[in-house]
Amino acid sequence: MGPAAGVPVPPPVPGVKPEQLAEAQWHEWLNAERQVLLQAIVQAASAGFPTHAWQIFTYQGLQVLGQGYWADIRDAGQAVLAAAGAASDHTGLGWAHAVIGQNAALTGADDQGQAHLALALDHFRQAGDLPAKPGRCCIRPVQPRATPPGPRRPPCVSSS
Repeated sequence: MGPAAGVPVPPPVPGVKPEQLAEAQWHEWLNAERQVLLQAIVQAASAGFPTHAWQIFTYQGLQVLGQGYWADIRDAGQAVLAAAGAASDHTGLGWAHAVIGQNAALTGADDQGQAHLALALDHFRQAGDLPAKPGRCCIRPVQPRATPPGPRRPPCVSSS
C-alpha cells in the first residue's frame, strides 16, 4: 500500500475505490506532490480536520525520512501537533511526535528526536495504541550517536 504500513487509516466510504499503486509509483506520487501535501496538512489542521492532517503528515513524513526536508516536517508537524492537541487526539499526537522525532534524529538533532519519540510513546500509551505491535511501525528512543555523522538508519519507536 505504501511506506507507512501500520498507520491507521479508515476504509474508503462506499462507492470509492482507491487506486492500487505499485510501491515505486506510490513513492513517485508522494515525491511529486510533496509541496501540495504539505499545504494540505496545514490546511486540514487549521480547518478542524486533525485526523486528516496527522494521517497525511505521517505518510508524507515517513516518505521523506532522511531526504533533507527537516524544515518542512518541522513546520507542518507544529500545525499537526496543535490541531491534534486541541482535539485531545492522542493517536494523532503520537504519530506526529514519532515522525518529527525520527526526522530530527536523522538530521543529528538526537536530543530533540529523543524527546519527540518519548512523547510519541506517552501519547500512544494514553490512546491504548502502541504501534510496536506486530505488523506496525515500531518506535523506540534513539540512542546517542557514538559514530561520526553520516548516513543513518531511521530510528524506531518501541516500548522496550
